[in-house]
Amino acid sequence: MASYLARGRKRRSGRLATRGGWENPRPETYPIPFAPYIQAGGEVEKVPIMLFSIRWLYDITYASDVLRTIIRTITGETFKNGLDIKEKFKSLCLKCNRQFEEDIMICPYDGSLTRPPDYSEYIRLKQFIDSGGNKFGEKPLEVLKEVDNDVNITDNGYIFLRKDYYYDENGAIDGADIVEIMRLSPEKMRIVMSAHGGARGENGERYYFCPIHRKELISMPDNDENVPRCQICNGQTLEAWFGAREEERPVYFGKDEVYHIKRWSHTQGYGVPPMYSIYLKVLALLKMDRFVVNAYSLQRSPQGLLVIKGRVENLRKAWMELMQKARENPYMIYPLVVEGEENTKRIVEYQEFSLKPVDFLWVESRKEYRETIGAVYGVQPIFVQGAQGQGLSNEGLMITVTAQTINEQQRVWEIFFDWLSKLLGAYDYHIIMNRNELEDELKRLDIADRRLELAKNVAALGFNIRIRKDSNGILDFDYVRENEDAVQEERDTAPDKDVPPPKAEGTKSKKKDDSLSSVQNDEDKVNKPGFGN
Repeated sequence: MASYLARGRKRRSGRLATRGGWENPRPETYPIPFAPYIQAGGEVEKVPIMLFSIRWLYDITYASDVLRTIIRTITGETFKNGLDIKEKFKSLCLKCNRQFEEDIMICPYDGSLTRPPDYSEYIRLKQFIDSGGNKFGEKPLEVLKEVDNDVNITDNGYIFLRKDYYYDENGAIDGADIVEIMRLSPEKMRIVMSAHGGARGENGERYYFCPIHRKELISMPDNDENVPRCQICNGQTLEAWFGAREEERPVYFGKDEVYHIKRWSHTQGYGVPPMYSIYLKVLALLKMDRFVVNAYSLQRSPQGLLVIKGRVENLRKAWMELMQKARENPYMIYPLVVEGEENTKRIVEYQEFSLKPVDFLWVESRKEYRETIGAVYGVQPIFVQGAQGQGLSNEGLMITVTAQTINEQQRVWEIFFDWLSKLLGAYDYHIIMNRNELEDELKRLDIADRRLELAKNVAALGFNIRIRKDSNGILDFDYVRENEDAVQEERDTAPDKDVPPPKAEGTKSKKKDDSLSSVQNDEDKVNKPGFGN
């Protein structure tokens, strides 16, 4: 039975092998279930279909004081401490390529020699960071801040690395140098994608472009693995992953030329702007501000009705007299005197018809909207409008939450820096962002206060307290029992056993005098009468 099953497995494996199964797998040509949240249309480069246009997102963001404050806080704190260059290891084995954090000469696994990081890579990365950046005179750090602003507004940021390509005599690309870094506008950028993947068409065809003639697009069938040549210069082409909208025809870019950054959504294709969640609240705040502007700029009289109680004849007569006196002396304010009813307490009343901000809880609504908008971005109210009356513990928590948002933003950028370092030919060093932990002095004081309270309780149990500071410079204490403290003090004051104690003056003469006195005593004993008889 076992041999029969073995023969069956062998026959089935043979059939699969002849059909191109295990040994010769066939490429997958069917589309995957591809349904990104941001739908896109178009033949080659997909145009995103959003609730709002990209231009509208920028206009609303720049018109809103809340959004500008939040985005400025995120971008400023993210790049506050600038960029740095760090080695990935201290030693690298030349045989097994294991990396070590300490400086060693011999690999402990295979006994091979190791090498330190190549310092020429550090120089190359340093020159790129300190370079002019692009033709507009923007340094790389300034370009990154612009792209980070795009990410926080549209959740789509595009960084373009312009390269100078080198070709051999056959037209193949022999190398490339990165000459500048630039920001590409999310309003014009498009992604070439389909259900078959990136740089693919709806039927699985692959798209290529020439780095010199970027508007010339070449389509190749999916089953053709040959890389086409440019029909104009016969140069090697690259896969078209991105396209930029122009007046006539789009300009295409490769995968190693443009980096697409998303931060606030985890979707395929285009990112989802944070405005999707907060646009109603942002518009409400803008309408409130416009209401205040109209109230002060148009100088409208209050919407209300003045009611004067009394007889109509008396009111008319008193009003005419008041008008006559006002004509005679317009700089004098005369009282309006009328005859009231017998049981009337208030002759004049004003009934207001307009609504005040207090009547419909305007202040509370604005506060809630601003806090909700900040919560979507992970920025707490202390960075947007202050935190009056929140308490020290709440303010410390707000700073901690915002610091976590900044750290997450920096981790997203460090993925880009790893990609950039490899394109610059650096594998031993990489560009990093200096971590920016927001200084939380309130939290430091709270920790020190808690430790001080604990020290008081421990001291009441009979322990001796020694004051010190921890590694972060915060007040801390060491607790020692009384007997342990006395023993330690005795050890500190006791002389060293290995060193003999110093001899006092006159020690030798004292011994000599003692010996002489003993000899004198013996002589006295001998001279005594009866001694030895």
